[in-house]
Amino acid sequence: MLAVGNNELGEKLGEVYQCPHCGEEHEIHYGKKQVVDGSWVLTKMLSFYKCGDKTYLAGIDGRKLK
Repeated sequence: MLAVGNNELGEKLGEVYQCPHCGEEHEIHYGKKQVVDGSWVLTKMLSFYKCGDKTYLAGIDGRKLK
């Protein structure tokens, strides 16, 4: 379980994320959800980026984590 309050979310996410670990920009990826007809669609509910072999949470509902 993960709890994040509205005050912990910042500005809207763009297409890339400035990595605090390496200083480079990484492409934002989004999660998928299954819809009524059984197909899968991208959702901005969870956004993440990859740095090396690790994956980090970048944002929730299209907004950056502070």
